[in-house]
Amino acid sequence: MKIGVFGDSYAERYWDKIWWRYLETQHGHAVTCFGQGGSSIMWSARQIEQHAAKFDFIIWCLTCPGRFSFRMTEHTYVHSTSVSSNLDQYNLTSDIKKKIQVSADYLKYVYDMHEETLVGRSIAHYFMQRYPNLMIIPCFADPLATEFNLYNLCEIELQHFFPGKKVWEVYQDYEEMRAGHLTDENHYILASLINKNLIPGIFQTQYTNFRIPTVPQDQVVSKKGTV
Repeated sequence: MKIGVFGDSYAERYWDKIWWRYLETQHGHAVTCFGQGGSSIMWSARQIEQHAAKFDFIIWCLTCPGRFSFRMTEHTYVHSTSVSSNLDQYNLTSDIKKKIQVSADYLKYVYDMHEETLVGRSIAHYFMQRYPNLMIIPCFADPLATEFNLYNLCEIELQHFFPGKKVWEVYQDYEEMRAGHLTDENHYILASLINKNLIPGIFQTQYTNFRIPTVPQDQVVSKKGTV
């Protein structure tokens, strides 16, 4: 089956050991991935509109509201969640820097979580109606408020090494080492679960289907270097 994969870092196209790769290597599907870390709901929606007709089946790892993506060149986009921490280390135009600053001010002064969640949920359900071969995998609790999402699975893994800490607290001192924020073993399991349920709609499963990490901590996260 020809499958198109879209979304954020949970569907990152540059990783080798990630669930969508196992759909190819272990389950025989022809997969093309467009995922980019930090990308927005609207950016993925545009990618789906552009490429959906090429595939028998579409998988969208739906990110959270409050993300922004800006076109820098004809084929290059900048995702504000990926660069906003330190703009000076990136080769950005003054126009892109201004847009990122404006989006940061919007999140600080204007952003309404309920309204943005409603917009994101509306887009997701509209796309499920428009593309009857679309599966959505929730990456975060918002906008769909489903029981299963990939962020929670990521947090379950990190709890093994950092009991009682939230993901964002861990990332204050450590950097991510996992492809797509999950261990290789759980990517393998996720691919198997997806392959068994290649049906349109919102993908859901049980967290108990996955494994607590057995790899050393430094294969999951590592201490951030000092600047």
